[in-house]
Amino acid sequence: MATKPNPPNNDQPNTLKPTVTPAPPPQGFTLLALVGVLGLLLVFLAVGYWIIAQDFGLTPRLLLGAAGLCLAIFFWFNPGSIGSIFNLKGVRYGSNTLVIVAALIGIVIVINLLAGRYVLAQADLTSNGQFTLSDQTKQIVQGLQQDVSAHAFFSSQDPDRQAIETLMRQYKALSSHFSYEIVDYRSDPLKARDYQLSAAETTVFELDPQHRESTTSVTEADLTGTLLKLLNPTTRTVYFLSQHGEHTIVAAGDPTTDQSSYSTVSGSLVRERYTTQSLDLSKVAGIAITGTTTLIIAGPQKPLSNQEIAKINQFLAAGGRLMILADAPFQNHSPQDAAATEASLNRLLAPYGASLGGGIILDRTASTAGSDPSILQVSQFGTSSITSKFNNSAALFYIADAVYTDQPVITDTNTTRTPLLLSSSSSALYTALNSAGTALDPSKSTPGPFNLGASLDYGVGGSAEVTPGHKHTRIVVFGDSDFPTNFLLTQQGYVNSDLFLNAVDWLNQADQLSGIRAKTTDTRALTLRQADANVIFYSSVLVLPLVVVLIGVAIWWRRR
Repeated sequence: MATKPNPPNNDQPNTLKPTVTPAPPPQGFTLLALVGVLGLLLVFLAVGYWIIAQDFGLTPRLLLGAAGLCLAIFFWFNPGSIGSIFNLKGVRYGSNTLVIVAALIGIVIVINLLAGRYVLAQADLTSNGQFTLSDQTKQIVQGLQQDVSAHAFFSSQDPDRQAIETLMRQYKALSSHFSYEIVDYRSDPLKARDYQLSAAETTVFELDPQHRESTTSVTEADLTGTLLKLLNPTTRTVYFLSQHGEHTIVAAGDPTTDQSSYSTVSGSLVRERYTTQSLDLSKVAGIAITGTTTLIIAGPQKPLSNQEIAKINQFLAAGGRLMILADAPFQNHSPQDAAATEASLNRLLAPYGASLGGGIILDRTASTAGSDPSILQVSQFGTSSITSKFNNSAALFYIADAVYTDQPVITDTNTTRTPLLLSSSSSALYTALNSAGTALDPSKSTPGPFNLGASLDYGVGGSAEVTPGHKHTRIVVFGDSDFPTNFLLTQQGYVNSDLFLNAVDWLNQADQLSGIRAKTTDTRALTLRQADANVIFYSSVLVLPLVVVLIGVAIWWRRR
């Protein structure tokens, strides 16, 4: 008997279906989240303030305190957020990366602090060595035989604090006898009062409480000059002769008149610890010598009287110093005054074997634009310490006369005569006008080159008397009085100012100051055509962002 097959059993074994818990509805941007975001924002503000202002004072501390309070409130009322953050896989990997980055940043900070505290190595990539100490400063600081301390009174808000601290570190690295401290005069007013500060941003160099010198400048030239004055407190006085039509040393406020003034170089002398003033020889019995004293005769248009010449000769015999800056005779409106003025100056120079050429030097190949041959760009310098640092430099002279140093003198062996700078071999000295008196006569000219300046060193420094009644003295003579004027000093790229100041330093045997003038900022401008500007603009504003977008689209399309 056949049996019926069992009917199919449609019942399947019971299986557990997974339960899906629906995600909670979004809660929106709650007040607690706002507090957390505010805390992070305050942290960034505090760090940004500290980086920009370089001041971790009350303001960043208050910001960090408020940030800490906000974050504490956020995590107190939302403690689960801490665990959820660190349970995220991306955060775990990111935290490892964060630790590595933090370690690298810490290493860089430590190295930077060590390099800042100890000048281990440095490189100055500016073309004029703007951030490199001069050889003179290095020689002076390295030669210290006694302890010198510098106290720089600068607050954290003073703009020059970083500059003075950088220079002080460089000085400190040169000698164990030099030490310094940066004093915030606002937080330590008692110390500022002890040093009798009369102005903020002052640096005081000190041997002991009885021997101090101060300066409000932060340039290497002024700082080293102040240090030298502390080490050698010799009084240095510079007189500028007046009453003969000479250049003035005070700016009167008239733009036209002030262009021919010496006010700029006079101010530079004051910053280098010289005392400057005008002198009318007709009103004094003689020129008093205190320390080292220099008389400058800058472009006289009238002759010196016999009495004035006698006073200057007595001044030189007593050890005074003299600088003469003469003008070409044709620059004087009166031919009679021009001849008499040159003759009076030659009377002063004759005992030391020098004289003026009595003409004007023209040089078309060395003129500034090729159109005015009386404006000379001079690039040939002598070996004197006055000009030895002027390699690959040029001075600008305007209507210059020649200076001869081959004249015979009675005591010729006592005077060392050194050319300072020379005109080119294509120059010529014109000494007369044509018969009509309207132009220079080429037939009365002498081919160059010519000395445009010379130094005359009579005797040996330190000797009581070179000859009976005559002590050691120094003289500098230039065939142009215009090169140190305010107008020519505005012409960039020339060493006119340094040439004049170095000559004064040499006269006063302060040669150590030569070559440590304040360096000018090396400014270089890039001039673009409109087409070049368009290329830069469109390539940076349009092309580069478009390239980034296209790369992103390509990556998205490939992964898709």
